[in-house]
Amino acid sequence: MNRIAQLAAAIFISMSTPAFAGTIYSSVVLEDGSPASMSRDAWGLGFVSDTNSIQFATPFTTPNHETVATSLRVAARLEFGTNAFAVSLFSDDLGKPNELLTEVFILDSLRSDRIGHINKYWLDITLSTEIHLNSSTQYWISLSSLPGSDTFFKWFMPNTDISVVHQYRNTTIPNGDWKSSQSYYPPAFEIIGEAIIIPEPASICIFLLGLGFLATRQKFVAQA
Repeated sequence: MNRIAQLAAAIFISMSTPAFAGTIYSSVVLEDGSPASMSRDAWGLGFVSDTNSIQFATPFTTPNHETVATSLRVAARLEFGTNAFAVSLFSDDLGKPNELLTEVFILDSLRSDRIGHINKYWLDITLSTEIHLNSSTQYWISLSSLPGSDTFFKWFMPNTDISVVHQYRNTTIPNGDWKSSQSYYPPAFEIIGEAIIIPEPASICIFLLGLGFLATRQKFVAQA
């Protein structure tokens, strides 16, 4: 790689590095920015059989810039069992979950921060592969019990002032249809990751003009 190419690569990488690492989306913050309190159980999942396995999903919208999700946090009230459930992220299609972006199977305890009760916990989940999320776009996060699970748990709900329409489906039916649930507070979860700053068109033009100038200058120096 010549000097111009090396310089181009270095500058472009510096122009598109992550702006911050932190919370991309949280359902446990009020619209005024203050934290919500954990007020009630949202959905109970468990006692799964071959004829009854329900998957719940709730929507969230990303900030107005590109992001990369690296981990998830889900607040669950664990009654008993071995945390045998799955957390999934979906893209959106006309207000319903669509393409599966990632799925993490929870087969053992991932207890981190207790939420004021002996069996209410934040479950921290690291994604094996980073997930790119588009700017100002709706996605879905879902929880479902695993077939044969002896677990009974509840996805916990904060008393936020954000109301959403959830979706659910029977996972024992292949490609089963999603159905709308009541419009109410979203369950407690957070999407953790990084913001990616994409260079503005004007910046890219200036960048390319600069490269052109350097290339021309290098040509004249070589001919001198």
